[in-house]
Amino acid sequence: MTDTKSLLRSRNFLPLFLVQWFGAFSDNALKSAFGFLVVYRGVDLFGLPPELAVTIGGGVFVVPYLLVSGIAGRLSDAVDKARVVRATRLAELVLAALAATALIVESAPLALLAIFLYGVQSAVFGPAKYAILPQQLPESRLTAANAWIESSTFVGILAGMLFGGIAAGFGDTGLVAGGFAAAAVAGFVASLFVPPAPPSAGVPPFRFAPLAATVDALRAVRRNRAVLLSVVGISWFWAVGLVVMSVFPEVAKSVLGVDQLVANLLVGAFVVGIALGSAAASW
Repeated sequence: MTDTKSLLRSRNFLPLFLVQWFGAFSDNALKSAFGFLVVYRGVDLFGLPPELAVTIGGGVFVVPYLLVSGIAGRLSDAVDKARVVRATRLAELVLAALAATALIVESAPLALLAIFLYGVQSAVFGPAKYAILPQQLPESRLTAANAWIESSTFVGILAGMLFGGIAAGFGDTGLVAGGFAAAAVAGFVASLFVPPAPPSAGVPPFRFAPLAATVDALRAVRRNRAVLLSVVGISWFWAVGLVVMSVFPEVAKSVLGVDQLVANLLVGAFVVGIALGSAAASW
């Protein structure tokens, strides 16, 4: 417990912990708000059925991870990772304004664009987030630090989904817009305190070649069977979770016949279950 308290007070850890929390909150508040606007508020997306529209919304967030993760990894290898963290938080200030506008005017296509750009920002942030801790903390504290980062992610997901879903489901898009702005500002301020994490010696300079970077990353994963199986397992886990959380508002309304509040509580129960399972696996 003492080690945990000191970790949360550490300047080498706490700023990144807060950045991760606010980022997870914003991503999921936007996706949840989009789903509940389409299903419960009747906001139209190109005339598509609600169940298809919310599935597309979830898929659009994931596509940037397939396109950008390889080049994002190269970027985090080649430059100071703290600069990458701050750049993504600066971008989120702009994205929060775009998402807020989309929700206030209840424009599903504009919200879909915001979801895609949030996905790009998150994909760029990911490699820096995972690679920065070994440079900031001794090896003996990495397990505890990763556990806290994971817990902050699930709490952020839960808080964001409930906040975005309940507020948007009942038509209070102004409240969601304010939440985006507050989370973006708080995340950016926290990023200013992330300590430097310069690249290792001998790393080649950054070269913008997204396709080659993605192919190289896939080849590297295939060379190690343990890593390959881990990637497949994690990918399947998030794919199932994405499908469930994307289509759940429509299932809750059309199949279960429940209102926005009950639908959000059921989504929250799903996320809490994931968090408890993760805690059990870690233990």
